[in-house]
Amino acid sequence: MKISMHTVILTEIRKLRRYSILRAGLIVVVLSDLFAFAPVFANDGVRKNYTLVMNNILESNCTYFFPALILLTGGFLARREYTDDTLKNILAVPVPLRKLLSGKMIVLFFLTVFFGILSGLLGTFLCFAAGLPDLTLPLAAEWMGRIVLGNAFLFIALLPDPQCGDGYDFVRYSKEGACFSLLAVFLISVILFLVLRPAGMADRMKTSKKATRPKGW
Repeated sequence: MKISMHTVILTEIRKLRRYSILRAGLIVVVLSDLFAFAPVFANDGVRKNYTLVMNNILESNCTYFFPALILLTGGFLARREYTDDTLKNILAVPVPLRKLLSGKMIVLFFLTVFFGILSGLLGTFLCFAAGLPDLTLPLAAEWMGRIVLGNAFLFIALLPDPQCGDGYDFVRYSKEGACFSLLAVFLISVILFLVLRPAGMADRMKTSKKATRPKGW
């Protein structure tokens, strides 16, 4: 019996209900929108409106949060059959491994679009609750399309090469290695920030401190 791609996709969607990956994605969406909405409260002289917030959300999604969300969710979907030891049962149906992975990637694309829609709706709700100007229905639809398309193009950019990882099945995930990698990236980021910091930044900070007149006599 030949299993269609439609059946593979529906099965993968049903399996998502058993795991907490959807809740983790919702948390990432909320954090991304709150991170982008925070500059609204800054007293920097910049006019705060709906366009500014949605532009921040688009930048936050494509730069900070959604690359990690797409990669972690995709890795979770691809690795789950090995973790649950269900691959031998699926291949006995039989389902070609290429079709199985293609179905998982299609589900990942749907999740990316779904999280993008939620991000746009949450950003619009935050702007409406804060009473920001320039919030109109056509502009909201335009920014919703921009956010969804941005996430879709980001998904395409993060797609793996079909030949990537061929012959490297001996690689295994370890918590120690992940913690070491995160710590190394953090330390390298701090060192690069200190080394590559603009030369005039320290002088400007010192000048601003000297120019500040103390209050009182």
